[in-house]
Amino acid sequence: MNLACINTCDGFCQVLIRSNESDVLHTLPMQTGHDRALADMTRHALAEAKLTAKQLTHIAVAVGPGGFTGVRIGVSFARGLGLVTGAPVIGVSLLEVLAMQARTDGVDLGVGIKNVGRGQVAWALVSAQGVQQKPIVCQPAEFAPMLAKCADGRNVHCVGDQHPDIDNITGLTGVCMSIFADLATTLEPQTNPATPWYVRPPDAKLPKGIDPWA
Repeated sequence: MNLACINTCDGFCQVLIRSNESDVLHTLPMQTGHDRALADMTRHALAEAKLTAKQLTHIAVAVGPGGFTGVRIGVSFARGLGLVTGAPVIGVSLLEVLAMQARTDGVDLGVGIKNVGRGQVAWALVSAQGVQQKPIVCQPAEFAPMLAKCADGRNVHCVGDQHPDIDNITGLTGVCMSIFADLATTLEPQTNPATPWYVRPPDAKLPKGIDPWA
């Protein structure tokens, strides 16, 4: 498998190229300007991996949660690259990647959590058997009882954005792209489309209910 992984969601522009030989990672911290950096970063990462774009067999892109513009840039670029190369494009949740990072400490369950504005948090839960709770949005006061019900007595480690009303979250500055790639290799494009995951419907809507990502 020759896999390209793209993340433009969370204050970084990241491209990882995974081949049978190695992983090549290019990463830059940025809040804006992903559209200007992403193509060059991908080209340089492919060259370092000694691959051409046409040799890619799969493409994975972070679909959120994240900034509205950053998510759209990454998804649009990945889908365009898929059209050019013919490689299937897979949507990957950053919450599930963070939850997998939490499980590297050997705990039963890992939780990835991010603040998503308007006083809400989004989170996902994974175990050794896979995703136990798909990404969901709730109020901070709802998080602990929901998590306790899902955990059912098993030990849990939470990583992501810290919140004053939620205890025991290990803060992280970003996702691990090698774990991102590990997750992407287990996902099917048909059931994990490269469609932005917005935590709530946009305030502005296109006429006649048009969905630009359909």
